[in-house]
Amino acid sequence: MDWIFDSQEHDLVNKYNYVVSLCIRVSTVTEELRYIDALRPLNTLEDASKRFVDQVNAALALLHPINCTRERKIHMVFDMTRSSEMDSGALVSSEKEEGKEVASYTYWVRKITEDAAPVPVPRKLSPEDVPPCQSHSATLGSAWNRAGTWEEKSLNNWATPRIKELLISLGSMHFSFGRAEIEDVTKCVGDAFMVIVRNKKRVGYTYELTLKVNGEWTIQGEKKLIGGHIDFPEFSFGELDDLQMEVRLSEIRDILHEYKTQICNDLKLFLQPVREKLLQFEEELRDR
Repeated sequence: MDWIFDSQEHDLVNKYNYVVSLCIRVSTVTEELRYIDALRPLNTLEDASKRFVDQVNAALALLHPINCTRERKIHMVFDMTRSSEMDSGALVSSEKEEGKEVASYTYWVRKITEDAAPVPVPRKLSPEDVPPCQSHSATLGSAWNRAGTWEEKSLNNWATPRIKELLISLGSMHFSFGRAEIEDVTKCVGDAFMVIVRNKKRVGYTYELTLKVNGEWTIQGEKKLIGGHIDFPEFSFGELDDLQMEVRLSEIRDILHEYKTQICNDLKLFLQPVREKLLQFEEELRDR
């Protein structure tokens, strides 16, 4: 780097400002520019530059007795500044390393003194060390759900066969011109479940049913064997008061329409017995 100044073209202030700008770009050569805390009392960076210029001017005054050019003297000032900076930097780094040894958390943990408490030794617990449960309140859920938070259980394996068993047990019904009975439950589709919420049990179900019926009616002095199906659309827990049914007779050719209507009305009388059986099913479901 060439340090050439023409005293005839530039005044002394411009020379110093040029030196300061070069020093700031190369490195922070003073403690004011090197540490932020030292710069806080200064209003602007220009104030710090002026103080630096004063320091350079003082250094040049000290070097005045030396018989050399001004350019060489400036070189000497910067050489001394850089060397002092390196020495101060090494001192700060060494202080930081010493501080790490003293204040480091890892170092503190690893350093065990005689006054320190002994390191605890692991010990296997015996049955006597385990305190008994404070409360033995019965939980409704599974063993893993002691707190009774949320658990859902499917009761289909019990509910579906039980509904069929109850409906088939209805037996036969007698009407003014005949009788009929439930032969089979051809459709029993749905779900029954139990939900545990906050250690409280709630049950429910949703099903669709189709019953196969066979009967015997006396029509115009002749006994006729007539079959059919009774459909119960989807119904749910607590909704049996609104239970609906539809009757479908098998194909009959030699019976008038008015007799078919009478037979359908007779089969609709199964609604109340079926409702009672389903109510019984709901009571048993609550007790599960």
